Amino acid sequence: TEARNNLVRALFDRGDWAPAIDAYARAVSLRSDFRLGYSNLADAIRLPQHAEKMLPLLERAATMNPHIPEIHSALATARQLRGQIDPAIAAAGHAVALDERSAAAHAHLARILREAGRFDEAIAESRRAISLKPDWHVPHFELGMLLLQTRQIQQGGPEYEWRDQSPEMKKLSRQFAAPRWTG
Repeated sequence: TEARNNLVRALFDRGDWAPAIDAYARAVSLRSDFRLGYSNLADAIRLPQHAEKMLPLLERAATMNPHIPEIHSALATARQLRGQIDPAIAAAGHAVALDERSAAAHAHLARILREAGRFDEAIAESRRAISLKPDWHVPHFELGMLLLQTRQIQQGGPEYEWRDQSPEMKKLSRQFAAPRWTG
């Protein structure tokens, strides 16, 4: 199952979506508790047409393995892409409840809450993700976007820009023709 997952990840990274998703579905059907497979499946279903195909599989997996947060997170993604925001929030919230120490689960819930316009809750979830994994650029970026969106410019600007200072993002060079905006 893990070897199949690695092969499928290569297909996914190459942009071969359809065979990657089919293979992920086979991998998790062979081993319904395969956490990495569900995490990768959530990455692979970012396009709405794939989310529709995967929703029944993920719902069945969540019923069979209600204790695995990655399944609920992937289910949240599929529901979000189908426009089912309240069920997506419920699934992401369930993933957080199953693993309260997961910065990724809190950041994921924050993104869905932001889409629902529930900004105060999204800000709280982003801050929780940052408290769990302070050097991760994703929740800093999300928090920055939320603060800017809610007109909290003085706080939002530095959070938004923080991501460029993170170790992960420093590895990537900025390739912009214009100089960085300094306010």
